[in-house]
Amino acid sequence: MPSAQRAPAQPFSDPKDYQHITLFPVESSQLRAVGYDTGRHVLAAQFLHGAQAIYHYPNVTPELHAAFLASDSKGAFFGKHIQPLAFSKFEASVLDSAPADQAVTPASIAALLHGVEYSRDVVSHEIADQAKAAGILIVYGASDDLIEFDGAWSDEAGAGENTEVMIDATGVLPSWETVKDEDDEEQAAEWHVRKRGARIITTLWGPKDDAGNEYASWAYKTDIPHSTFDVMEDGELYCRGIVLAVADLAKA
Repeated sequence: MPSAQRAPAQPFSDPKDYQHITLFPVESSQLRAVGYDTGRHVLAAQFLHGAQAIYHYPNVTPELHAAFLASDSKGAFFGKHIQPLAFSKFEASVLDSAPADQAVTPASIAALLHGVEYSRDVVSHEIADQAKAAGILIVYGASDDLIEFDGAWSDEAGAGENTEVMIDATGVLPSWETVKDEDDEEQAAEWHVRKRGARIITTLWGPKDDAGNEYASWAYKTDIPHSTFDVMEDGELYCRGIVLAVADLAKA
């Protein structure tokens, strides 16, 4: 990915032009926090050093944002591919009049993940840690037979077309056949208790749109309140993942 030419230094932008983007802390030797507006394709950044100014970089595509999230060194990637772009710079005081950053929600986590490239690390450590601290569960597909869970707890389950996976606030329930084969009365009793409070996520392998065309390898349906995000592979939609709050599981 070629880097752009570095923009010249410029004074602070007019605070009236500021549009708030929620910032999330990242692990970096250069960056304190970043955020992304998926609708406007604007990446916001605050650096560890300096006057804590807020920088807004327009025209950061979802693909570039996804590559940034997946990079091993976010500071190095940012410095090479994003920092040279034209930007608006706002004094940190704009945050005083901006709406207070909301608590991390399924929608905000889904926005951070939207457009991420399929790899071994779909969910970065930073996003996983934010989700875990907020009690948020991230669900997405891997390979052609796995449903992955990350955030509030980490697990995976084998899945195919229209597989119903039962989960509760503590994790994935094993199949009854697995529990029965253990021949453990206490374990069986615990499974029945968990089942009464479990919610179901149904996997959709090769889901089709209204015209009958397959639009992804994986998608999911559930009656659990959730937000969605797209996982891409080579420019095409690979999986439509979901993000939900563990608190909604506990309400079952």
